[in-house]
Amino acid sequence: MAGGSDTNFFGNNGFKKFGTGLNSVTDALDIRSRILQNLEKACVTCIEDDKKKLSSVAIVGGGATGVEIAGALAEFKRYILPKDYPELKNVEMKVYLIEAGNRLLQAMPEKLSAKTLSYLTQMNVDVLLNTPVESFDGEKIVLENEQILSASTFIWTAGVKAIPIKGLPTESLSNQNRILTDEFGRVLTLNSVFAIGDNAILKSPNYPNGHPMVAQPAIQQGKTLAKNLMRLIRNEPLIPFKYQDKGTMATIGKKKAVAWIKKLEFSGFFAWLIWSFIHLISLIGFRNKIMVAINWTWSYFTYDKGNEVIIRRYEEEREQGKNV
Repeated sequence: MAGGSDTNFFGNNGFKKFGTGLNSVTDALDIRSRILQNLEKACVTCIEDDKKKLSSVAIVGGGATGVEIAGALAEFKRYILPKDYPELKNVEMKVYLIEAGNRLLQAMPEKLSAKTLSYLTQMNVDVLLNTPVESFDGEKIVLENEQILSASTFIWTAGVKAIPIKGLPTESLSNQNRILTDEFGRVLTLNSVFAIGDNAILKSPNYPNGHPMVAQPAIQQGKTLAKNLMRLIRNEPLIPFKYQDKGTMATIGKKKAVAWIKKLEFSGFFAWLIWSFIHLISLIGFRNKIMVAINWTWSYFTYDKGNEVIIRRYEEEREQGKNV
């Protein structure tokens, strides 16, 4: 069992689902379409409050995903919106980043968290820390401190809840329905079943809440599992999983990023170069690397983010009625 997590839009509170969670390419396309559709509605309405509400975006979750989305939208607001949506040039588009914890990027050192907060503040992102979300009705976001924000686009990046698998004992599941495993990746109470990836959780002294739900732990777990399966065939003892942390990075905007690699801390333009280089060499195929490098260079100097074409309409009705 690997991967297979589903965005739990409002945690365990059971609120109606009116927005978009980011968990797949499909979700990313839905978010893009929702933002563009709301901007088009804002262009044609004559009510100023509706213009502001339709053009504003709230992101919940101060991890790398939430920070990167907030930074990208802040640059969109500054460089793209005035050019492509002149009808909204006098409308104040708000970008909110809401985090229940006391700082952003909690997986990174506090110095880099503070630097990230400084960058986003400079980019006019409204960052709200220590602020859990109570509810969202499609237009208004109610926070735990009873503050109300107006935004028609609401993006949840604060975490996921796994899809429960029928037949597994309840003792094998965490509160988020993630599958509890031992140090070998075996599902607790089931010696012959293994689970890896976001759907699984291996608690240890160094990772009491499990490993980060990113690609590297899943890749390394997969390699360990392959070795252990061969050892099972040969009747050899299993080897425990040991996570090798290769670092954490987040890009906040043009020439702005933070990186924590091998206990070394980087921020600003140099961190942005590191982030760009690592993501570039990770692409498959030499031609892909060259084409992406050319596109990035063109965008760097021109701020050209491509045409704002709605390639797939986001239909809210298909999201409503789901059990969240």
